[in-house]
Amino acid sequence: MNFQIPFPGNITYHISDSFLTGYSVGSIFYFIKGVYISPKNNKIKGGIKFIKDRAKKLGGNFALWSLLYSLSYNGISKFRKKNDILNNTFAGFSTGFIMSFRNGWKNSFKSGLTSTSFLLFVEGIGNFNQNYQRRKQINEDNQIIKYYKDEFEKKGIKFL
Repeated sequence: MNFQIPFPGNITYHISDSFLTGYSVGSIFYFIKGVYISPKNNKIKGGIKFIKDRAKKLGGNFALWSLLYSLSYNGISKFRKKNDILNNTFAGFSTGFIMSFRNGWKNSFKSGLTSTSFLLFVEGIGNFNQNYQRRKQINEDNQIIKYYKDEFEKKGIKFL
């Protein structure tokens, strides 16, 4: 089932999802960092303090990145009236470019290319996994059909 939320709703969905992802990953990372940096008798308190201080900032950064990406992706999709990998490419480039715009044109362009390459890598892994799962399902279906075909033929019933 391919469920897709309409345009304005999917932006809020992606922002909240990426904030929670950033906050969760940040909580784990900053807890470990806080435990490592803290003095011997205050390890747990130090880990919790690092979570309180830093995890929400990382979650906010994830949410901002997701907001820019979603706006770019939806804008490009509406403009092109297509839904393909080029939308991801352009959205990734524009997100990386905008996020590092304060560093100048050259660094913004490099950041856009880095963001694009990362997104294409993730998209490639997703496509590979999807094709692998599809082939696996087809093989399982063929094995089930062959089994029942053999069983029906043993009983003298014509199958397909």
